[in-house]
Amino acid sequence: MLSCFADVQSEEVRWLWYPWLPLGTLAILDGDPGRAKSTLTLDLAARVSRGWRMPPEGGADPDRSPANVLLLSAEDSKRFTIRPRLDAVEADVGRIHHFDAVRVGDDERSPLLGDLDLLEDYIRDNRVLLVVVDPLMAYIGTADANKDQEVREAFHPLKLLAERVGCVILFVRHLNKLNGGAAIYRGGGSIGITGHTRASHIVGVNPEEPTQYVLAGNKVNLGPLPTSLLYKVEPVGKTSRVAWLGETELTKEEIIQHAPGGRPAVERDDALRLLAAMLGRGGRVSVDAIRERAEKLEIGWRTVERAKQTLGVRAEQTGRQWMWSFPVDTEEAFSL
Repeated sequence: MLSCFADVQSEEVRWLWYPWLPLGTLAILDGDPGRAKSTLTLDLAARVSRGWRMPPEGGADPDRSPANVLLLSAEDSKRFTIRPRLDAVEADVGRIHHFDAVRVGDDERSPLLGDLDLLEDYIRDNRVLLVVVDPLMAYIGTADANKDQEVREAFHPLKLLAERVGCVILFVRHLNKLNGGAAIYRGGGSIGITGHTRASHIVGVNPEEPTQYVLAGNKVNLGPLPTSLLYKVEPVGKTSRVAWLGETELTKEEIIQHAPGGRPAVERDDALRLLAAMLGRGGRVSVDAIRERAEKLEIGWRTVERAKQTLGVRAEQTGRQWMWSFPVDTEEAFSL
């Protein structure tokens, strides 16, 4: 079957959470265990169920009406973990449902990704805008998550389902065991999993404050890459919830690769060399020029600022422009 683009009508992208989660798509949230990924998704579920603003804001959203959420959770108890966490964030639990099992004759089995097609009418008729699959690998079935062809065969029907019903299907996934490398390659399984998603995000630790976590964008195909968000886990009675702390300049690379002292060792050294090369002996360079060069080299700005402190770089304002320079007696930078 062929189609002609003359018969295709352009449509504006609709968002569950701009610019993090576009409706009608697959999305993925990657991160190591213990980063409160599941707690984070329940916070999103509560906001959808109440028609509240998305992080880091709160309260009612005049442009959003309450909608339903479908959960597939293989690791957390519904009674002992999920329900208490939903109560902690004041979710409308009447709008949040769990896909428990698939009936096969007189027996039941755990659901798989392909079984979501069975719920298409339910998802559409009940205005389910968010489906959370946590964790992805528990529901992938017999498909080999490391083989690109099998991944594509498993995910393509889900992509079409999300488009038809207009929801976000959000997968939660653990990181692989690789050390180093780009953040987008750190999710477990084939890169084809990330390739099928229109939004890929990752959580990690704030290298300057290990009790805080960071949500960062890996890729968003249908909009701009979002600014990273800080969050922490706070106790509520005998359970816990996510507390959002606002935006941060920390990047996806900075939150998953960092030395015990804080910043990624390689990136820290690159930042030191960058300042040494640009400022030179007695040079004065605009902050805008340094920031532009750092972005091209994929060096986080906070890493550059820490390198500035390490080297004792001076900052002076000339008109509306900030200039950086080395003190006259600085020598250590030129041996980097």
